[in-house]
Amino acid sequence: SGDGHQEGHIITYAQVNRYSYVLSSLLGEVLELVRSCWDMPEAAQQHVAILVDEGPEIVMSELAVLKCRSVFVPIDPTWPDARIAYILRDSSARVALVLRAACRVIRNKLVSEGMDVFVIAESSERVEASAKREGGKTSR
Repeated sequence: SGDGHQEGHIITYAQVNRYSYVLSSLLGEVLELVRSCWDMPEAAQQHVAILVDEGPEIVMSELAVLKCRSVFVPIDPTWPDARIAYILRDSSARVALVLRAACRVIRNKLVSEGMDVFVIAESSERVEASAKREGGKTSR
């Protein structure tokens, strides 16, 4: 993929956990904001669209969503606009995880579908570096 990962690049469980922890911390705050804005009950499970190209960030993003006790809706950003629009409407997703590299192209699709919130995730290498700067907390 074009995010800096080379084929055959080894990613450790610790890196997967660190990335998903950092992402789930941010995502949890966003989901709480959406829940309060839409007067959703505390126990309401939210759907989170994941628009990420092929790569390890897919699995890491899915783990982050699961850590927030939400449901992920995987969407290939290269799918036709009509297909993406249908999936977003059908899933009632209010939040999307998008890799920054794909943000400009995908943002217009999401805005046209009435998405309320965007969580922009960076590549796992950048998130891993920010986790180290934040003290490297990795449990959740």
